[in-house]
Amino acid sequence: MGAAFDLLMASGFDADRVIVLSDSEVNSPFRGTTQTIQCKLDEYREQVGHDVWCHAIDLMGYGTQQFLGPQVNVMGGWSEQVLHFLALAESGFGGLVEEIEAVNL
Repeated sequence: MGAAFDLLMASGFDADRVIVLSDSEVNSPFRGTTQTIQCKLDEYREQVGHDVWCHAIDLMGYGTQQFLGPQVNVMGGWSEQVLHFLALAESGFGGLVEEIEAVNL
């Protein structure tokens, strides 16, 4: 996973969001370093100068997570509704509440 962030940083691309599909088991330091994947996200954010959203989708549900902090959304599992939820998460808590209240039962 660190290589993916390295490529993103080397490209100079300024992303609005990063979506990570993983089993969330890459949260320990890289071999031979003290860097975690969180460090790579922080380094990328520093490079682009803003808090890029990071959506971490845990596909295995081991109960671990690899990202923390502001502009981080951690989810478990997968369905096509995950893509809809990404926009709601970025809109903040109010957007989620409005979506739930709009459901007709």
